[in-house]
Amino acid sequence: MRFFGTQIMSTTWERAFLAGAVAVVLPGCLVPVVRVENAATIEGAWTVNGGTASAASCAALAIDTIQLNLYRGGSTIPYESLQAPCSSGIIDSRFAAGSFIESGTYQYDFVALRGGAEAGRNARSSISLASGDHGRVSTDFTSGTGFNPVGSDATGEATWTIDGAPANASNCAALGIASVRIAFQNGADWVEHRGLVASCAAGRIDTRPNAVIRAGSWQMQVQALNAAGEIFPGMIESRNVTAGSHVVMQPTIFSSGVFMPLGSDASVSASWRLNARMPTGNACYAVGVDRVRISLFAATDVAFETGITVYQANCATGALDSGVMNVVRAGRYLWALEAVDSTGAIVTEYSELTPVDITVGSRVIFPTVDFMFPTTVTFDIGWTVPSGAAVTTCAAAGVQTMGYSLQRGVTIINSNASRPCADLLSFDSGAFATLTPGDYQFTVQGFNSAGRKQWDVLPGECVVRIDPLGLVSTDCTAGFTP
Repeated sequence: MRFFGTQIMSTTWERAFLAGAVAVVLPGCLVPVVRVENAATIEGAWTVNGGTASAASCAALAIDTIQLNLYRGGSTIPYESLQAPCSSGIIDSRFAAGSFIESGTYQYDFVALRGGAEAGRNARSSISLASGDHGRVSTDFTSGTGFNPVGSDATGEATWTIDGAPANASNCAALGIASVRIAFQNGADWVEHRGLVASCAAGRIDTRPNAVIRAGSWQMQVQALNAAGEIFPGMIESRNVTAGSHVVMQPTIFSSGVFMPLGSDASVSASWRLNARMPTGNACYAVGVDRVRISLFAATDVAFETGITVYQANCATGALDSGVMNVVRAGRYLWALEAVDSTGAIVTEYSELTPVDITVGSRVIFPTVDFMFPTTVTFDIGWTVPSGAAVTTCAAAGVQTMGYSLQRGVTIINSNASRPCADLLSFDSGAFATLTPGDYQFTVQGFNSAGRKQWDVLPGECVVRIDPLGLVSTDCTAGFTP
């Protein structure tokens, strides 16, 4: 069910664990910037052709900006992105306004930009950051640096149909489609990968066992081309390609009659807020939103049953913008802005019954949407092993029951001495309706199947600060007691 002109929120959503921490988050009517004391920082450095980056050496490669991206759990959307002029040779999150990096294990890559468009990207690597760590990563950009999806790291596959029927010479000819390819977005352009092209009648591209795709983060699209080279696009898909993987694109239907808003007539942009505030990486994480996407529906689809996503962006950016890239076909549509989790499940959405008319050459700017979340304080509980190198679920940590207490001084706000272990512990808004600003203490204990306490956060080690601007927490570690 959808509420028109407003939003609905799903009742369940998945969350990743904060490494080694009991983290306090607030998907509430005030979505704060949640600060963790002793949070991690990172520094990225680069050279150009093996030498110090300078205005001259960067200009020789036609690179003006370097971007360092951090990713959680293999996500295609960066958890944190930092930019600096190429000539500076360094990026440091300690000096980046609004940067927040929780402890944990991340993937990272460096991207070279030219006039805002991607000019080169290195393969992803991994880094682990503990609380208080300052990580250092580096790379070298060479004269051979450039956008190149061709490699030997991964295989690729795509399938397509014509009006829902298997592709053949007859129905491909009826639509004027000569070939189909998997293309890669480079700024405003699409780059053809010669190993990922087939005749329309084949109905499939499958390179197995030959690995032909280079590892990296790519914007990919299944495209049909006619004899003149005109593009009939499928959906743009963000993919993190790793060594040894097999990339399977979503099945694509090419048709002149089936609803398909993807095209090359107009560009789109949209923006959003979380409870009237500009989103941050931590605020998005707090409410379980990974990215936000704009989906279009047929003007007659007033039940919003069959939508096509035309563009998406990381939740923390607060905006999506296809820029000079036209991604939508001209027509009349209903639209929805959908906030989704890392699996693509909708967490909350805004849909509009008033149709939007999109014309050739236009730039469609959708209204800013404010996603509102009910007040709930949620403790995302992680259990660390003695080395601090892992964070686990209740079952993996051997925790069968748990006790907890939230209190201010000697006044207990909410507690339970023994309950089944849960990886998420939430208190509804009623428990906090009358709380006055100040510091509150949270304690948690984990017990094994024999009833022995093996995990503990002691009073005073985890302080929850509630103030008029929201909730701020310190880093709270559930330590192992042998």
